[in-house]
Amino acid sequence: MMVFDFRNDEPHGLVVLGKGEPVADARVEVVDVAAPLPVRLDRRSPRTPLLVDRTTTDSKGRWSTVGDPDGLYVAYVYADGYEPARVRLVSGSDKHVELVARDRMVRFRGARTGDLLCVRLARRESVVAQVRAIDDAPILVELAPGTYDATVEDARGEIVTGTTITVSDASPVVDLVQDRRPQVVLYLREMRNSRGLFVGGTRRALPHQDYGVAGFLRSWRDLVDSQPPATVEWVDDATRVLRFPGSGRWQVHVGSSRADRSLFTEVNLAPGEIRELHLPPLDASLEGTMTYEPDPDDRVIAYHWVDGPRMMLIATGDSGTRWNAMSYLPRPRPGGREPHTFAMRALPAGEYHLFHHLADVEGWGGREVTLVAGATTRVEGLGTDRPARLVVEVQDAEGQPVRDRILRIRDRMYKPWRPPGRITITGGSGPRVPVPPAVHLNGEPVTFDSIRPGWLELVVDDPAGDARHYLRKVEPGKTLRLVVGS
Repeated sequence: MMVFDFRNDEPHGLVVLGKGEPVADARVEVVDVAAPLPVRLDRRSPRTPLLVDRTTTDSKGRWSTVGDPDGLYVAYVYADGYEPARVRLVSGSDKHVELVARDRMVRFRGARTGDLLCVRLARRESVVAQVRAIDDAPILVELAPGTYDATVEDARGEIVTGTTITVSDASPVVDLVQDRRPQVVLYLREMRNSRGLFVGGTRRALPHQDYGVAGFLRSWRDLVDSQPPATVEWVDDATRVLRFPGSGRWQVHVGSSRADRSLFTEVNLAPGEIRELHLPPLDASLEGTMTYEPDPDDRVIAYHWVDGPRMMLIATGDSGTRWNAMSYLPRPRPGGREPHTFAMRALPAGEYHLFHHLADVEGWGGREVTLVAGATTRVEGLGTDRPARLVVEVQDAEGQPVRDRILRIRDRMYKPWRPPGRITITGGSGPRVPVPPAVHLNGEPVTFDSIRPGWLELVVDDPAGDARHYLRKVEPGKTLRLVVGS
């Protein structure tokens, strides 16, 4: 028998204003994010089945409901002529939301008939407007004050030009003829047989599907849930030029066409920036033993549709360009939980955190390793660390407990997206990759299971704001005090 108790419910209200006046018929979607979520909420499309209400504001711009005072209710507000807003509701009171008006008329010129203009928030994936050019006439778009990335796609869907604009009090005229997209010039001279490499630039980590990353980059446009990748131009066998459709943080990927290994680094590109990157010398190796028991019934592929275990090296330190590595290892022969050897070749030297998905036992955490140029580093017994329970206390700078946040563990190898009909990231005929754990902070210490000793990446999410990432060394069985803001 299931019993619901609504006696402690309290009102949660919302008042939507625009230019100081109530906004009637604003579309409101309210979700309860108190339950753990594997991914951050997206202001454009709440990714959660915990939808509380979908309605509109009344003539006074108001909406209200009765809900759990311990819940985390987030309202997504949409109104014609205004920027979307996201706000966390407060129990027992009305939350006032002042929408930002899209009242600047921006004229884009230079697009040809049939071209598609796409305007996004600068440094973000959020689409603001998509308009197709007619009769070579200028395209008019209403925008709010702010900074935007704009791209033009031709009839084949290829991006041909792009720029970044700032909209202030004036209504600017934007020339789309000259291409001002951020660029990365990538030099591959340290890598043998560069013709057999794939090179790409994406907003998110690549899923590394069984049909190959190169194939994924070619078919990216079918996966409409994200921003298109960078276009890649061959200058010569050892040089590529990547042109990105917008500013902000991007990941640059280099790897073999078989997709069993890749190197990647993150770049933060300013509007119109041209950045030079050099692939570092790849003369270090990592070898060792691992405890990994393949599923005898898994005859094809598993672990994110990858045939064998996976390892990821995340470079540490803050100086220079840091290249990380992802490898998929050959599946060892079935033999129970016996040690198997592994080897990762042609890696950059440096200090790393080593993360892995090896065994059927869920577990999060990573080891420290040092790769030496011209030498091989050995790591023994990967997968033998038995996961245990970790207690975490989250406090602010004054030592007060943090409430109404989501604390989650980040697994860089976990891919949360699920484009319908194309890819099932966490499926397969074998063991499924588990969803990284998350908890609702209510001021008390919280507990995570399945934690390995070593390094762990923790994320503190404000459901209506930004996320903060913390890399901490942990020892299960002891309490970790995490100070937000440190």
